[in-house]
Amino acid sequence: MDYTVKKLRTLYGNLKIEIDPIRGRIAFLPFTPSGPTDNYITIPDGKVFYMDVIEVYNTDTAASHTFVVQDDAGNDLSLTYTVPAGEYIKIEFYHGALSGKIHFVPDTYNTLRFKPSGYLDDAE
Repeated sequence: MDYTVKKLRTLYGNLKIEIDPIRGRIAFLPFTPSGPTDNYITIPDGKVFYMDVIEVYNTDTAASHTFVVQDDAGNDLSLTYTVPAGEYIKIEFYHGALSGKIHFVPDTYNTLRFKPSGYLDDAE
């Protein structure tokens, strides 16, 4: 992991140095789930993912579609989002540290293309 060094002054004016990790941005390759067996991204063991953006494109030009983000146990991590027919949306997503598998569950498979991005960090 890379680090930056911050030079800060304490309450009494003394100089102190703090080392902060630099979290590198990561974007997963776009994918279009065809069913429950390929509707997820996998976070590597020992890492956590802070997802902050989900880009979604609706390949169906005739109808809008919805989706929800879930953890591996099937718990909803998001609201239900609607993507209008043939359109692209960019969603700001804040949930905290995610690990394991993150599922993108559309109402109809083979219609929505997902591209999640955010920051990968070491698990504590």
